[in-house]
Amino acid sequence: MSATFTQDVEDKEWTTVSTTPKIETSLKVGGVDWVFKVQKRAIEGTPHVGFTLVCGSKLKSALWRIAANVKLIIKKKNGTEKFVERSYPNNEFTFASKTLADMIPWDEIDTTLACSNKENSKSPVTLSFELQIDITKSYGFRRRARFEYSFFEPSYETDMILKVENRELYVNATYLAMLSPFFRSLQSKNMSLYGEIPTETINDVSLEDFLELLHVVYPSEKRVTVENVEMLLKLGDRYNFESVLVKCEDFLVTPKADDIDVFTRLEWASKYAMADLQDHCVSKLNSAQDIGAVKKTLLYGSLSHETRKLLLELMLKFSNM
Repeated sequence: MSATFTQDVEDKEWTTVSTTPKIETSLKVGGVDWVFKVQKRAIEGTPHVGFTLVCGSKLKSALWRIAANVKLIIKKKNGTEKFVERSYPNNEFTFASKTLADMIPWDEIDTTLACSNKENSKSPVTLSFELQIDITKSYGFRRRARFEYSFFEPSYETDMILKVENRELYVNATYLAMLSPFFRSLQSKNMSLYGEIPTETINDVSLEDFLELLHVVYPSEKRVTVENVEMLLKLGDRYNFESVLVKCEDFLVTPKADDIDVFTRLEWASKYAMADLQDHCVSKLNSAQDIGAVKKTLLYGSLSHETRKLLLELMLKFSNM
């Protein structure tokens, strides 16, 4: 598992230690919390830029170990030229050794291109600190394990190519066919092409959304979130992935989904035939006033006939109590 994070730091005088406070950013890689810190320091009067990376910053257990390759790149914001690129291969992070740290002399950074340190210069300069973490091995995190898939390169499991927005995605149609009648029909259609890898074009969907769907369907089991649930409902229904609809419904009845309007979730329950979700939403409506609130919003006009009928029945029930 790999991830890249960028931290922009603005300063008027990069060679003056006192002008910039320590910058600290929390990250999540491999299901584990990391902390990335950047700070200016002087060593024997020479300005340095220091960085610290802490793995497992919130872990109290000692039963874990992570091996990772780390790379730090420093460049001017929105620029392409790298002033510093340092690699830290084969790091092993444990409970007793959570930290990777280094100091970079300011002389290593091209001051001519990076910024002006003249006394009369008042324009702040923003440097981008790009951190790349590539986890090669982990121990002790079975519950957080994730399988990563790249659909842009063929593998031993590839038996179909899906073309989405003119990009080729290499997938295992046999696996997809077990989960979706849509892909079962695609696979059946290409049975006669023995020895060839068939190509199918998937229309009317963005590459980004379709990749998100694949990552949820594949054993990588990307989580359903407030941000992606509506799209997953739509594509899960379109491509007949019952397992995706189940995951979406399971998510929508949890407190994590409470940021989504209850009437929106009621409409989804009706549209995608989710009885448990409908029960959950109805249980949150405790008075005629709760139901009447939706009539004051633009959402009411887009509700289906089924959902409006249910709300009317609930309002009559509360009115007779």
